[in-house]
Amino acid sequence: MTSSATHAYFATVARGLEPIAARELRNLGAQNITEDYMGVHFSASISAAIGNCSTVSTSGHARCFAS
Repeated sequence: MTSSATHAYFATVARGLEPIAARELRNLGAQNITEDYMGVHFSASISAAIGNCSTVSTSGHARCFAS
């Protein structure tokens, strides 16, 4: 598996922070971003997802899971 392959993820966030997390993920280059209840679905390469989840975690206390 290459790090450039795109995978689906779900970042959990506190209720009400979905729009903020979606905006941050968009700014970080994530794709296919969809807000959901207490989280955001998005696509990214593995290396980008690690960076995205780390960045969102420090600002919005998110956890990312592979979908």
